[in-house]
Amino acid sequence: MIECVHSHKSLAGSSCDLLGLRSWQHNHRMKHPRYSEWLLRIFHPRRDELVEFEASHRDCAELIRDTFLHAGNDLRSIPDEDVSDALWNLASPMGSKYITSVQHHSVPIALRAEIVRAVGVLYRDCFRNRCAETLGNLDEPGALPLNSICYMFWDICPLGRLGMDEDQQEVREAVFGTLSDILRIKHRACVEGGLHGLGELAYHNKRRVQQIIDEFLLETIIDSALSQYASNARVGHVQ
Repeated sequence: MIECVHSHKSLAGSSCDLLGLRSWQHNHRMKHPRYSEWLLRIFHPRRDELVEFEASHRDCAELIRDTFLHAGNDLRSIPDEDVSDALWNLASPMGSKYITSVQHHSVPIALRAEIVRAVGVLYRDCFRNRCAETLGNLDEPGALPLNSICYMFWDICPLGRLGMDEDQQEVREAVFGTLSDILRIKHRACVEGGLHGLGELAYHNKRRVQQIIDEFLLETIIDSALSQYASNARVGHVQ
């Protein structure tokens, strides 16, 4: 039987209000003018036959932010398999050029931080509702199509590592803040994804990673398999 995550501390509502993201999300309810066109291109079941979406680096960055912010509602009608494939391609530089736009000099640091915070909304509103509570590092049975990207997001996506650059303090704080609060989502797969992300960053800032994980373990009751993964993530031993 899969044990759920239970926190000793009360969460900000049953939906877990990451970083006060509900009010922040409300302030960003105005979407990019080309958002509908973008969704059709990126999440279309036969998107491999469509031409690439042409847009400036800043436009791509804003569209990625809006996609993550509104994934819970706007991707609801799209099959899990198609959402998973599209998110893999969107998050990985190996899958498409779009995520690399975030690193372009024309994209303000504040917008980069907004994209990172929007990933927290993606976990809260999309992954939490569409993933099974199974662990990817153990290949537990019963996983759903979106489980793989939930687990591997911070591994394939350069957003976390981007925040470790010396001149990216605002992005760095957004990365650690978002990962910390993803651990508070009452869903094993989401927690594992957050731990995976922290484990990937242990090389860059082991003290900060260990502080976040230690606080999480102190305040939260989790099953032994997830606890072992948390211990491994503390020292960067994740896969």
